[in-house]
Amino acid sequence: MERTGILAGAVADGAAALEAGVTRIAAVLLDGGLLEGERALQQVAREVMSALESRVLAGRAGGPQGEAGPCLQCGGRLHLVGRERERTVLGLVGEYRFARSTFYCARCHACHSPLDAVLGLGEGQLSPGLAQVVCAEAQKDSFGGARKSVESSLSVVVAEETVRRTAEGLGRLIEQDQADRQQWQVPDDGVPARVLVEVDGVSTPLRDGYHEAKVGRVGVLGPKVQEDPETGRLIFELSDSTFCVGLEACDPFFERFAREAWRAGCTRGVPQIICLSDGARWIWARMQAQFGLPGVEVVEIVDFRHASEHLADVARAVFGQGTLQATTWWAAHRHTLLHQGAAPILTDLAALLTRPDLDEAARDEVRRNYEEYFRDNQARMDYPRFVARQFPIGSGAVESACKTLITQRHKGAGMRWSAPGAQEIANLRALYRSAHQRWDAFWASCPLARLRVLGPRPAVVPAAAASPGQPEAASAAQPCRTPVPTVAAPVPPALDASDSAPVPVDRRSTTAAAPPRPTPARTCAIAGKPWAKGRDYWRRQPVCRTRSA
Repeated sequence: MERTGILAGAVADGAAALEAGVTRIAAVLLDGGLLEGERALQQVAREVMSALESRVLAGRAGGPQGEAGPCLQCGGRLHLVGRERERTVLGLVGEYRFARSTFYCARCHACHSPLDAVLGLGEGQLSPGLAQVVCAEAQKDSFGGARKSVESSLSVVVAEETVRRTAEGLGRLIEQDQADRQQWQVPDDGVPARVLVEVDGVSTPLRDGYHEAKVGRVGVLGPKVQEDPETGRLIFELSDSTFCVGLEACDPFFERFAREAWRAGCTRGVPQIICLSDGARWIWARMQAQFGLPGVEVVEIVDFRHASEHLADVARAVFGQGTLQATTWWAAHRHTLLHQGAAPILTDLAALLTRPDLDEAARDEVRRNYEEYFRDNQARMDYPRFVARQFPIGSGAVESACKTLITQRHKGAGMRWSAPGAQEIANLRALYRSAHQRWDAFWASCPLARLRVLGPRPAVVPAAAASPGQPEAASAAQPCRTPVPTVAAPVPPALDASDSAPVPVDRRSTTAAAPPRPTPARTCAIAGKPWAKGRDYWRRQPVCRTRSA
């Protein structure tokens, strides 16, 4: 009966708001254009839904859902602060106003409203549905552009600062979720037979200069095959890809990347893992260590386009930029590399090193490619065998991911990011671009309420500069020098706009109060000061006279 009464009251309030709204916009509906009519009806619909939802929330607040439970942060006992604490929530279909009970925890000094936790609300004014739309727009465009997009599509005015704080806060929550190996894992019966892992790096503009952001892509390869439109070769189809981004050094990033691969099924029954990337040493030095487990076949493939670019560098150095001989040599050796592998290329590069007519610069280019690239990656350039097994040999997927995740969002005109802000928006964008179930599963986990429990962003301590004669802390294998975040002392969570009542004070505290600030004594020892020249000194001075202090 109580639930029926709540719904009946909500319907009555909504009907009254609808009748008043339609009467108000009758002239627009009957005489205006379709655009004006749609906008007016959209505003009336928001008023109707606002009245309906506000009545429903008020009824829920007065029932068992508004009663106190244990503290969400420490599990301590809660004390009632106020029974009629009003809160305003900005949602998808209106602005909801309702009163609910608020409680205070003396142990962790936090305020809680049980109904807020049931509804999945956080500290801000946005509802979970509106926050999801705001974050979807913020990961696509700048914060100002996201605000305009939400306003034009939903007729909801959200401040740009609210967009930024919501997007960055949830990006920080995604960072915490990524550290949990149990998050978003696939069921055991859904572990694929073949997984493709790719890693690449892209520069990101931070406030202290450009840093490298590392991008990882994990995708299910096969069992379907598709035809390459350029070459006509049959390759396994790549589907259900997920992404991760890290501005940290190489080793912490590969820990993040390995967790992402674990969620896709790696080390939990995947018999074959294909690693596809360029020839960067920091990548291949860690691939085998992360995925080379007993019973797992790890196939390492160097991107064919990058290998072709190294052949082009040799051709330019030996035969000259833009010459016909350089173009012919490059085309022939590129064909040889694709159909015969790296062995004939090594033979020809060794022959070039014996030519007496090579200058020193050209000889260094040939030697570098021979020793540091083709010889080290010879086993990863067995392209005839890879093509026969229908494996992809191009890393265009992860390079496209670098452009999609970082370049399009982080490299706008004049954009300079803080390291935490760039990481948080990259987390949000990577989750949005991953398989759809990841984004939906994240929002089904009540992220706004979990963010409130998580607390504020940890303070960032800048990295100390190296003293003269001492090496820097970052090595050559770890090019990113992002400041390391350190957690500051716990800060009580801030109250929202509706939680402005005074917090109870524990009068039994033995903390000594701060001594009052002494008032400086005024003395006439210093000549020329206004207070040294008697009362109403300024009033006695002519307006045209210069007044010195």
